[in-house]
Amino acid sequence: MKSYLIPIKNDLYDISHRLMEIDSCYRVFYNAKKDRYEIHREKYGKTEFSFVVPYENLDARTVDYALQTRTENIDKLTAEIEAHNRYIEKSASNTYKEKITKIMEVKN
Repeated sequence: MKSYLIPIKNDLYDISHRLMEIDSCYRVFYNAKKDRYEIHREKYGKTEFSFVVPYENLDARTVDYALQTRTENIDKLTAEIEAHNRYIEKSASNTYKEKITKIMEVKN
């Protein structure tokens, strides 16, 4: 185990135990080198990185994030990302069209 990874076994909101209810292999670490929390999976004596906690603190959002990003939810998550990307592209396209229309109105 890398020395800058500090295992978190007990925390204020019991997040480490709640994550283990989602996946018994989940382990919470504080990465002192990168100043962030990380979730790793420990299986057969080996630990592998799973994801970075996208919040400064360990709280219920971490549990929600772990549930959202589970492999079983990949199709739903991918669909959400694609829908969001389409929305952004359409918004950008509409904004561009509006700018062109305004320029054309000024020239006429």
